[in-house]
Amino acid sequence: MADHAENAGAIALGGLALAGAGVFFMFQQHVVSEMFAGLTLACAVAAVAAGVLFRAASDAVKTPADRSLAVLMAVATFVVAGGFVILSVSPGSPAAHGELRAAGESVALPADLGGAVRVLVHADLPGQDDADIAFELSGAELPLKGHLVRKVGVSRGRKGAAVRTSSEQNSEFLVGDLGAGGKTLKLASLTGALRGPLTVTVFHDRMPVKLAYAIALAFVILATAITARKRWKDSAAFAAGLAAVFGVVVFTNGTPDAVIRPEIGALLLSPFLGGLGGMAALWIMRRFVKAA
Repeated sequence: MADHAENAGAIALGGLALAGAGVFFMFQQHVVSEMFAGLTLACAVAAVAAGVLFRAASDAVKTPADRSLAVLMAVATFVVAGGFVILSVSPGSPAAHGELRAAGESVALPADLGGAVRVLVHADLPGQDDADIAFELSGAELPLKGHLVRKVGVSRGRKGAAVRTSSEQNSEFLVGDLGAGGKTLKLASLTGALRGPLTVTVFHDRMPVKLAYAIALAFVILATAITARKRWKDSAAFAAGLAAVFGVVVFTNGTPDAVIRPEIGALLLSPFLGGLGGMAALWIMRRFVKAA
């Protein structure tokens, strides 16, 4: 029975991975939107990480309480990996919105809008070649500096044919503090040519970046402590670390209209920094937590 369950779990995880790859391919072919593709890919990664952790815990389950704990930690793994991505692509209702075309122009903010905010800046980059836009917004406690870029290159495809490649970041989240409120966001400087205005949208900061990092760290510490105590397989710590790093990397770099690129970066980074980091944390935790 256990072998059948493990085989079914492996098939499910493989299916989720293939589904994520399929959605990414459809995004590349412009069949689905970037937000849909990003959320689907994030859910696939989160589900795979949660499944790996649950399978790592299953062999050590002895009581219904042990099974409940394994389920709870698997759900937490899914939430950490996927929840941060959702916060990045769906930051809530905008508190202010405006367009800036030249240095000196400003966006008026509501009088009651103060404290920590996330400012989404988007622009259409001109042409099809390399583009580099740098800007600075004043009005927050500290200046908000951003950078939008497109890099174009050539790679070798099948049969040695040259294939044009392009990597573009046309939006960015900036985190700032408006203090007591009643201010404006002013375009203090702009370098580079745009095709249209800078679109500025201001959101309340529902999840400060420092808090996101603290939650991810606390989750890894808890997961490795439970893994050491309950004699779960080491892959549980690997999955927990991977989920935490994937979530926070996408959260700090993704935007509603530019999430795939940060997710690809997170997928490359999370097995090493997150997975191996989780294993290292487990090694340390076993020096302090005795197995039951």
